[in-house]
Amino acid sequence: MFRNARSEKSFVCSAQIWRSPGCSGKIPFMAQKISIVIPVFNEEESLPGLITQLQQTGSEFEIIFVDDCSTDGSPEILASTGFRVIRHDLNTGYGSALKTGIRAASGDLIAIIDSDGQHKVSELAKLFAETSGHDMVVGQRGSGGSVLRRPGKFLLKLFAGYLSGRKIPDLNSGMRVFRRDFILRCLPLLPDGFSFTTTVTMAALVDGFRVRYVPVEVEARTSGHSRVGMFRDGLSTLYLILKMMIFFNPLKVFLPTSVLFFMLAGVDLIYEWYHISYQIPDSFILLFLAGMNFFFFGVLADMLATMRKWR
Repeated sequence: MFRNARSEKSFVCSAQIWRSPGCSGKIPFMAQKISIVIPVFNEEESLPGLITQLQQTGSEFEIIFVDDCSTDGSPEILASTGFRVIRHDLNTGYGSALKTGIRAASGDLIAIIDSDGQHKVSELAKLFAETSGHDMVVGQRGSGGSVLRRPGKFLLKLFAGYLSGRKIPDLNSGMRVFRRDFILRCLPLLPDGFSFTTTVTMAALVDGFRVRYVPVEVEARTSGHSRVGMFRDGLSTLYLILKMMIFFNPLKVFLPTSVLFFMLAGVDLIYEWYHISYQIPDSFILLFLAGMNFFFFGVLADMLATMRKWR
């Protein structure tokens, strides 16, 4: 059973060994403090199963549920578990709930999982086994999910891979394990909405942190419904990726844009000069100046990003 998280004792993994189906051998946790943060918003149907899984692990962890102002029976279910529960007075978003839990966690390793029943608690063992030498370990899901969302997610993953210069097997998986110092450093950059996981992925990859992907099994959602809007949250995530890349690696954005405007200016000049009149057109000047602006903005932003890394 879990020790009550409200006690002031340190949450150090015991000498017991956590076995996980599909994970060969035994996994010693080497007496590291481990915290598991679980955001909750109106998940009364899936919470009992998740709580049962947590109680069956046979190891001791700090469990922190963050209730993001649920309006169903979730608060009553959480209150009866004996685990630590933090409740928001207002619904502030998935990312905000994670930030609250992470700041409150005392573990050297901080894991996050969703409360909708899709994540198997036992699969966390695979992630913990790979934490040595890595700042973040991500549970890589299969190719399931809504058929309508797959094209958008695929394009979004391609775009993120180009900007980060890395192949990203799973951009926004909600099952992860962080080293405490890494995630606390990233928190000020991370949004309060569903793009939390996407943004932390980009921040880690672009800034040179060590990231490991581990395949995990997930269950199909059997109750409730996803609150991620395909168009609203897709466009929001795309904007956040672009913003993060301007912050971390701006030349990836500004340099290609500058080259594009220079090429358009050149094509416009050739066409106008030989087919209309032997003069430099105003459109060429505008396109050329736009290319120059993007180039120098990129250089300036890159200098600011370099100064941030030095600091």
